[in-house]
Amino acid sequence: MLSYRKLKGSYWYRDWLIKNLFIISFAFLSISFNWSDYKLFDLNKNQITFQELISKNDKTILFIWASSCYACRLNLSKFNKNPLDTPGIKLYYVNIGDNSNIVEFVVRKLKLNNIRDNIILDEYGGLGYKFNITILPTFIFLQGGKEIYRSNFISKNLINDIFHNG
Repeated sequence: MLSYRKLKGSYWYRDWLIKNLFIISFAFLSISFNWSDYKLFDLNKNQITFQELISKNDKTILFIWASSCYACRLNLSKFNKNPLDTPGIKLYYVNIGDNSNIVEFVVRKLKLNNIRDNIILDEYGGLGYKFNITILPTFIFLQGGKEIYRSNFISKNLINDIFHNG
């Protein structure tokens, strides 16, 4: 049987402790944190704030993904081959938790040249916390900067129902 003393010195415990302290610190920060100034990066290492990202278009869809998520990578390949060309609606592919080297590797491996300019990096996963992401992939539909819907799948019919009929 594992004793607390053996567990406390293990790498698993250290990693668990660091992860949970990070989550707890984000919880305290979010009380007074200004999310509009939260810094993100694109693959060209250009800095963009969350407010700049959502204010470019009135209607925005955030595709939240991670490189370790197989369904996310399938969706990225699908979007690269058949982009959702909907006028007035901007789709951003927000990677949470991976550094730029890993994301660049995924982009090269999957040949995501058509959507590369819309890939945004959130290395620390703050947007995952802000939007309470529990399942990947997640699509967050924003209108005027406010979340109006979320889903784990997307289609043109869903987009029309949410933005035009809803």
